[in-house]
Amino acid sequence: MGLATLRTDYAPIFEKPSGASRRLDEMLYGMSAQIIQQDDSGWCYLRTEYGIEGYSPASGLESDVKVASAWRKYKKMTVLAPYIDVLAEPNLEAQRLLSVPRGGIGGRRRLAKSGLSQRRGGLHLRVVSGRIGNRLADAGRGRRALE
Repeated sequence: MGLATLRTDYAPIFEKPSGASRRLDEMLYGMSAQIIQQDDSGWCYLRTEYGIEGYSPASGLESDVKVASAWRKYKKMTVLAPYIDVLAEPNLEAQRLLSVPRGGIGGRRRLAKSGLSQRRGGLHLRVVSGRIGNRLADAGRGRRALE
């Protein structure tokens, strides 16, 4: 049917179209899958990029062809920290657009100085919808949150 990209932080993949069914795997934010079948029940039968087939709730998938195609073209970064928050503006008080778990994927825009001061830089990230969000730098944590 078409390509879809996960726009929520996490989506389980089940053997049957039921949350009580055996869980086969999961998708994380920014991962893509091929939709094989979709109906009005709220479930999609899909195949992940790494070959797992099963059912996942359709509500977390972005299936707009233009959005999914654009997402595939962006350079990607994988989240290494347990979770990162993507903010609407480069400051701590900004609205949180979403949280991305370890293993999730963000679209790389460019490295940029942003945040509360020049010393505390940040990174602009593109989210699945195409909007640009901000990830503040991990000042003093001694490890990278993205690769």
